[in-house]
Amino acid sequence: MGLLNLRNVTSLYLSAVLLFYVPPFIEYNNAVRVDLKNSVEPLDGTIVDLLESWYVRGTGAITGGLLLNILLVLAFDQIVHRRFWRRMANNSLARQAMLNSTSILMDFVSDVDANGAVLVCKARRLLTLQWYFLSQLQTFGLPEKDLVRAKKLAQQRRVPSVQSTTTTSTAVDASPDMLCTIAQDSGHHLHLLDDQFVDMTNLVLNIKVLKDTSITIH
Repeated sequence: MGLLNLRNVTSLYLSAVLLFYVPPFIEYNNAVRVDLKNSVEPLDGTIVDLLESWYVRGTGAITGGLLLNILLVLAFDQIVHRRFWRRMANNSLARQAMLNSTSILMDFVSDVDANGAVLVCKARRLLTLQWYFLSQLQTFGLPEKDLVRAKKLAQQRRVPSVQSTTTTSTAVDASPDMLCTIAQDSGHHLHLLDDQFVDMTNLVLNIKVLKDTSITIH
């Protein structure tokens, strides 16, 4: 799925250029024909095969051409913007957009820092992106193996207690520079994890929304 993404709207418009050549191709495909006029020969008994009709006879070639066109545009986009896609793959939010959705535009997460591959995102914007992922796109529920392995190690090191949970929640709210991670489980649900791979509670997110603070996502 990572290769089926376009960098911006320009690449999308470039993939639609071939559509302007479909009507001339249909005319060219029907250039060799025999016209029967009703004034010369009665047409009541003439049978016309559907597969040889004016528009249908070129459907296979048109479909193949359009598929080849979008594949060439995708390959061109991936080669030209190779550095951009490499930076996107290092950020968890951009990686979710690349690998776990049917989105073909990356403009809404394109402001990933080139040096540290981090995205400083407002809490309100992050919740809007979450709504967009869950309601407007078809997510595939592909959990990352490296993240699952790291989360298991973090759970083994952490001692479960009410006091530690409270301390963690307070630390999440008090440290805006803490790196967070966006992950998706097998149930197609998106999770915002802190540096201990613990889900941020709704209370913490609501406080960040009210204060209009930022969340750093790596």
